[in-house]
Amino acid sequence: MYSKNKILSYLIGFIAIFIATSAAYFSIFGISKLFHGAFIEVIIMASGLEAGKLICVSYIYQYWKSIRNIFKIINIFLIAGLMLITSMGIYGFLSSAYQDTYSKFNIKTEQVNNLEFQKDIFIKKINFTNDKIKTDKEQLDYILVLRSQQERRLDSLYVKQYWKSIRITETSILNFNIEIQRINNEINTSVKQLGSFNDSIVDRNLKILNINAIDTSTELGPLIYISKLFDTPMDKVVNYLILILIFIFDPLAISLIIAFNHTISIRGKEDIDDKPRETSISDVEEIEDEYRKKIKDNIHDTKDKYNDIIKEIEVIEDIKEAPIEIKKEIKEVDKVIDVFEKTNDIKINNVINESPKKGKDDFGGIIP
Repeated sequence: MYSKNKILSYLIGFIAIFIATSAAYFSIFGISKLFHGAFIEVIIMASGLEAGKLICVSYIYQYWKSIRNIFKIINIFLIAGLMLITSMGIYGFLSSAYQDTYSKFNIKTEQVNNLEFQKDIFIKKINFTNDKIKTDKEQLDYILVLRSQQERRLDSLYVKQYWKSIRITETSILNFNIEIQRINNEINTSVKQLGSFNDSIVDRNLKILNINAIDTSTELGPLIYISKLFDTPMDKVVNYLILILIFIFDPLAISLIIAFNHTISIRGKEDIDDKPRETSISDVEEIEDEYRKKIKDNIHDTKDKYNDIIKEIEVIEDIKEAPIEIKKEIKEVDKVIDVFEKTNDIKINNVINESPKKGKDDFGGIIP
């Protein structure tokens, strides 16, 4: 059970440090983007604030009972302010990353729209040129019909020898030939233009394919899908998503830091409970003083009894011959006192010599 708790404690600590470091990274570089003119200075300042926040959280948790209330309130406000700064930095970092990707996507979209617009222009030109070719061909067919009529009329005029009419008809046929040549040239020019327009459309299509091959669409693909699903502009979708991440990211890191400190405190208590108690030099000295005091008290009690007996003897000093029983009792009391003092001195020395190897509970229950 203890090993499992130990593994869980290390796991919580690792994840807490990882999330806190990630949040600090996003916050530091997000704030540095807001103040790009002092990039290095802002990174140093933000790093110190992030480290101070984690230390402050650990300190408040571990010494909560011993800290004054005013200091608790101040530190809680400081931690809340630092969390707000971290959240602002994360928002700046993520929004900047989105803007970079979205700007590329926007540029790509604008390029594709521009190429599509050019394609539409070329398609309109192709349609116009086709209409012109059709009109020119109709006009050509009409002129060819008129020329053939004039040629047949010219044959009849030669038979009749109307020379004036012949000259007029020949002039008319010549003009028809010139017009036919002009129309044919225009048709050929229009056909060449059609080829050029088609080549331009193919070129635009290839450029559109190359632009679409860029991975910006895949980067923003889920956001585009969500935007279309909820019929909401993509900027709002991204803003909501970033706010959700902000409200989860740093609070989760702080929560895990507190959990890590809690597991450390529990493990510390378990280590103290499981560790065998050792008797220090101060404990030995305290036990020795206590034992000596008890022995001295016993000696004083014995001496008091002895003094009482002496007083009784003095009372009967006037008697010339004391009873034999009293004399024997006095001698026995003297022997008892001498033996008791010697025995107690030996016990004290033994206790002093053996005390470093024993615990507090081994000395007759003196210290509970």
